[in-house]
Amino acid sequence: MDRAKRCVSDRISSVSNFSVLDKALDYYLKNHSSATTDTLPVPAKQTRCHKPYLYSKKSETGEEMVLCTLSALKNIICGIQEHSTECDMHLQVKDETTIGHVKKICLNCTKGHTVNVDTSPHIEGGQFLVNMKIIHAVNYH
Repeated sequence: MDRAKRCVSDRISSVSNFSVLDKALDYYLKNHSSATTDTLPVPAKQTRCHKPYLYSKKSETGEEMVLCTLSALKNIICGIQEHSTECDMHLQVKDETTIGHVKKICLNCTKGHTVNVDTSPHIEGGQFLVNMKIIHAVNYH
């Protein structure tokens, strides 16, 4: 690193590691790549939509509610993460279907990728675990 610093400046102490690396990367891009610093892709600025505390106004308390198990939530997160490794477009809710206390949700992006998720795992026979637990709670308690 000291040798590289000497090539950039006469006084070693006046050159930071950042400036040395910056010059080295510029040199590399100019001499070893068809791309230049002017043509390198700039990542699109991502808008943040997550709110750690989501407030509901009194006028909005009629919103439909569904139940979600922790395993289903982990699966939803996994599906979104897998999509983000293959595509840089945001997912949006394309379609949703309510079955009892469960939501079947179809997410898609503008490139046509689809992620289908449920808010409950299935049990043997194809029933939703959440709905079976609610039926059990209502009928037996």
